[in-house]
Amino acid sequence: MGFTRFEPPYEVPQSSTHNYGIVMQKRDPVMKSLLVPVPKYGEAQIQMKATSISRLDLEQASSSGHHVLGSEGAGIVTALGPGVHGLQIGDRVAIEPAIPCSECTSCLLGRYNLCVDLKIRGRNGCDGLLGKYVTHPAEWLHRVPDGVTFSEAALLEPLAMAMAAIERSGVGVGQSLLISGSNAVGLLVCAVAKAVGVGPIIVTDMEAGAFGRASQMGADLTYLAHGEAEDCADAMCVKAKLLEGVDAAIECSAEIATDLLMRISLLAVREGGVCCRLGCGSRVDQVIPVRILALRDITLRGVQRFPVSRIQEAFSTACSSTDSQGHEVHRVQVIHS
Repeated sequence: MGFTRFEPPYEVPQSSTHNYGIVMQKRDPVMKSLLVPVPKYGEAQIQMKATSISRLDLEQASSSGHHVLGSEGAGIVTALGPGVHGLQIGDRVAIEPAIPCSECTSCLLGRYNLCVDLKIRGRNGCDGLLGKYVTHPAEWLHRVPDGVTFSEAALLEPLAMAMAAIERSGVGVGQSLLISGSNAVGLLVCAVAKAVGVGPIIVTDMEAGAFGRASQMGADLTYLAHGEAEDCADAMCVKAKLLEGVDAAIECSAEIATDLLMRISLLAVREGGVCCRLGCGSRVDQVIPVRILALRDITLRGVQRFPVSRIQEAFSTACSSTDSQGHEVHRVQVIHS
């Protein structure tokens, strides 16, 4: 679900300017008055124009207090703190919501997505981006090309995740792929897979509500899983569509059925194939059937966010897309009186 602001191009805040953010109170979104944030060293102030939120955002907000929602967004730079170079007031930017420490071993090796002290906007008590003005480290702001709208720019971060998942799976042109989970992330993985020539693509889930959208995004086949007692039968049905099974599987589910869909993925992939787990959903842990991994010589890979190069590739993908407007999930106008 996405929230988009409709305003003049941008407004540099004055002493009388009001700021606000959307927080959760008793499971309902509430507009809260906030101070206009002043950018510190290395930071920029942004007037937000579009912010996307997900089910996980709402769960985090409900469980961890009254922090501002929203973990992906885009807007216009309205002020610069000292030490900022390469940006100017009026620049359109997409915000990379994960802020690494830049000091741990992973960060120093360039794998900041594995930072041991990663802070993510809108998660674990950290204020998100669903407000009028926010500040953010300038290092993690990316200029938005002219051909990309604010709404599209707000979705570039999950698009970059989907691109990283395709890369980690190793699936390529003419190879088959099973995507478990027809949520927004699964649909983006489907779209990226189709764009790079992967096929056939099968999408499976415990609910068929998003199968129509999955077909629009590039799925060649959809399959409705039936339940825990039927996981082997479900997997065999998927395998039967491609004789020996799929070349790779990417598990994207975030609901309680995630264990079931993981089992189906591991059983449906061919012997010696690859299965990836994108993110970790809302559960603390997940049951992995090690016996299936060992006996079928399957490679299991995790996908934790993405390297910085994927953001630039996501921009290029968005600029070259001819049907990006059809891929928004939902749009809501936020009005402050």
